[in-house]
Amino acid sequence: MKYCIINKENFYDLFLYLALFFLVPISYIEEVCDKCSLIPLFRVGVCLVIIILLIRKRKLSFFLILSAFFCGFLVLSTFFNHGDYIGAIYGQFFFSISICCFFYYVYLQRGSNFLKILYNYYLFLIVINLITIIVFPNGLYMDVRETQSTNFFMGNYNAFITKILPALCIGYHLLVETKISHKNYFFLWLLVFLTYLKLHSITSIFGVALYAIFLCTFNKKACKVFLNPLIYIISAGTALYFVVFNRSSQIYELVTRFTGKDITFSGRTILWDKVLNSISKSIFIGFGVHTEDSLISYFELNYAGHSHNLALQVLFQTGILGSMFWLLIILCTAYNLWKNLNDKVARSYGCAFFSFLIMSIFDFYGYASILPFFLIINFYCNNRKKGNQGISINA
Repeated sequence: MKYCIINKENFYDLFLYLALFFLVPISYIEEVCDKCSLIPLFRVGVCLVIIILLIRKRKLSFFLILSAFFCGFLVLSTFFNHGDYIGAIYGQFFFSISICCFFYYVYLQRGSNFLKILYNYYLFLIVINLITIIVFPNGLYMDVRETQSTNFFMGNYNAFITKILPALCIGYHLLVETKISHKNYFFLWLLVFLTYLKLHSITSIFGVALYAIFLCTFNKKACKVFLNPLIYIISAGTALYFVVFNRSSQIYELVTRFTGKDITFSGRTILWDKVLNSISKSIFIGFGVHTEDSLISYFELNYAGHSHNLALQVLFQTGILGSMFWLLIILCTAYNLWKNLNDKVARSYGCAFFSFLIMSIFDFYGYASILPFFLIINFYCNNRKKGNQGISINA
């Protein structure tokens, strides 16, 4: 009997790994399977099945509802502006919501055991990615800009952070619960160090360094006063204002001296000006989802597949009305972190949340990467004392 139970557990874990392979986007696999309909169909199927299960069990969460409203508004805006319908319905709504629903449902059932599977999966991707960087230093595939040298197993080197930062957070969580060893967690940090030693993504390096510093200091009494969600929101909002909207020359010079990048942040300010001018033309509902090719043609910049800034991306795609849903997502996450100020795992998630907000001033990582990460933070904060029990509308 014991033998059967063990095998059943192993089989279920194997299924979860397989599901993660289909659900968590791996850029190289997406490129190779570009014309394969299996992955999109699987994601849509998972989304529909799990939504039905969650509704029947009355286990919907407030965060999931907010995410669905935001993605739904994104679809509506796309239809009003005759944008990329498939990209909006599948690429944004079903893709993002299916990952969130899957994470939520399995986390609800298995608690931190699911996080260990997710951590192992991220660790595997980071290992394979580093191998591709070493073996194929000139890149694996060519992107829409016809650039190859920046693209590897986990995609563009600026996007590695969408797997690395959650892995570091979840790793610390599991370390505190003694579900992984210190050697295992240090091995992850070594992989991250080697990855960014080979490829210098300044934004990602800054985000990882910021998280590492906080991780070493947030338990000190003096730091607890300053390291909290309210300070994070105010600091990130202030930085966003002075970097993007006010364009403070002093801050630009400081960042340029620190990073070695040119004063326009590799041309980002040129794009930001163009995006801001466009936002004013559809300020309430935005422009919705459009293909990278059409955006590059519209803005006349070969790197304009997205706005390279989270706030501008949300404003451009959904306008003021849709941005209100996104702001609620941010505030919901901050509020749940605030409720758990005395919990060191929650504080570590808060540090990563702040790192992400700062990095998002200079880049956009996609809703399918952002929302599941925020979901994990919200779930933990609402259920850290409830174990694997089901939760209601408040999560």
